[in-house]
Amino acid sequence: MRRITHPQRILWTLGSLFALLGSPLVIAQSEGGESEQRTVSASLMDVLEGWSDPVTGIEEFAFEQHPELIDAYAAALSRLYGGRPLLEHVAKTYPSAYAEITAELPRESQTDAEVLAWLMSAREADYIALQREPAVRAAGLVFAEFAARAYPHIVAEVERGAASPASRGVALLDYVEELRDPELSAEARRLIGTIKPWPLKPCACWTVLTFPHQPDPWQTEVNQNHNSSWGWPVKKVQQMNYSVTARGAAKDINFYRRSRHHTWEVDRIKGTNYSHMRVRMLCTQNGQPGGVECSGQSCRGDLAVRVAYASRVGQQVAYGGPWSKEARAVASDLAQLKYDPPGAAPMTTLFSKGVAVSGFTATNWNSAAIIQVLTTAAQVGLTVANDGSAAGALLEGNLVNETITALFGLIKREGNQSSHHQDMFVAWDTANTAPISLVPNQTHLFELDTMAKVYGRGYGGDSHSWGNVDSSAYLAAVTRNYVCSAGTSAPTPRAHWFWATSGTPHSSTTIQNLVRNYVQVELGVLPTNVSQQVGQFP
Repeated sequence: MRRITHPQRILWTLGSLFALLGSPLVIAQSEGGESEQRTVSASLMDVLEGWSDPVTGIEEFAFEQHPELIDAYAAALSRLYGGRPLLEHVAKTYPSAYAEITAELPRESQTDAEVLAWLMSAREADYIALQREPAVRAAGLVFAEFAARAYPHIVAEVERGAASPASRGVALLDYVEELRDPELSAEARRLIGTIKPWPLKPCACWTVLTFPHQPDPWQTEVNQNHNSSWGWPVKKVQQMNYSVTARGAAKDINFYRRSRHHTWEVDRIKGTNYSHMRVRMLCTQNGQPGGVECSGQSCRGDLAVRVAYASRVGQQVAYGGPWSKEARAVASDLAQLKYDPPGAAPMTTLFSKGVAVSGFTATNWNSAAIIQVLTTAAQVGLTVANDGSAAGALLEGNLVNETITALFGLIKREGNQSSHHQDMFVAWDTANTAPISLVPNQTHLFELDTMAKVYGRGYGGDSHSWGNVDSSAYLAAVTRNYVCSAGTSAPTPRAHWFWATSGTPHSSTTIQNLVRNYVQVELGVLPTNVSQQVGQFP
């Protein structure tokens, strides 16, 4: 039966000479060698967390320990559907789920319980839809209601706080094998194979990081081109080129708009680029194959973090021809860093910052009219001071479902054919606050999300608008200062990082130097491999 996986933790155990001597808390020797890989995939981090996190819902608990509840519920649904196999109802109501199940599950395994298990674990949207079916609700067969009525002791156990698979003695590799993913199994085996604790220590702790980012690797995400002409005797023209190449939060956006003898405006928003980081310490038992959680030991370390983002936005406008005419361009970029600490504490925003430039050039126009047109047509509101300079801006920036206001210094040029660019730099560093406490079985999540917008409009004559956004980013973490109980091998102090750049404002050499200098300050050693965009040292 497939298991539901969700992000959160592991634990390890190994023996120690200090334990034999009755030693108290000590700064423990490090586990592993100097080249052990501790940067893992986001998928494996999900599995590590699902393996070691306490069960949080009745469905998951049924998967983990009480398949009889799944069997009974599937039988009740089958009776509701007239005694027909559950798969028949799925075929009529959820055809994409039916296609997946029949393709993946052998015919002999397509029982009601297995079909229900597949829906619950692999087709969440379809399972939720099934729970909301009027007939299911009318019959009192929503899963939670059925479980409370038929298996109240199981519900009571969940409400008391059900144990994780790891704390029940399930080995990590056994847990991964049940997911039927060969790549995950291979990665988990490589990871477990690198744990080399000191002799006689019953517990070994180790820290892993992952850097999920979109897109990955550096690639062309968008390449749009449009060119058309029509009309006689005055020929009308419109042309647009828009391209985005990126890796994670770092991107290179180029935009060009041209119109001739008619009005045309274009805007493009790119809001899917992100770079995230997740950090977690784990502990397992020495001498137990497959990774078995250890208990009764303690370990604590410091997590130092620096996240930096830089952006350069630029615009250019031009026009030609003898008629009344106008050209406009706007380019903007926004960045937001959030931190999600372990447990129930809310996610906090560590920085929100943006930059924008706009250019307007026209004949027979006035500034107020152009600002009004932008406000309604481009969804970019300009706040202009009495002296005509730009005092700030509110951009359409619903970044992570929040409107970012009063954060942008808008550089505005108007009246002449013009070009301009503006740089923005922002960073957050635990050196300005305090290191984060790192303990086993807790995940620390950092999310760097960005959104960029380019806009152009023109009418009359021959008008041209250009906009560009170039950015760079890096996320770096140093884990160090471990203090562990006797009998526990501490994780090796290490630096981990992710960086990417379009070449502006930071070149590859510059951003590598920034990462190198940060690691040297926080870890006390000079890394030799910062040319790796996703790397660790040692």
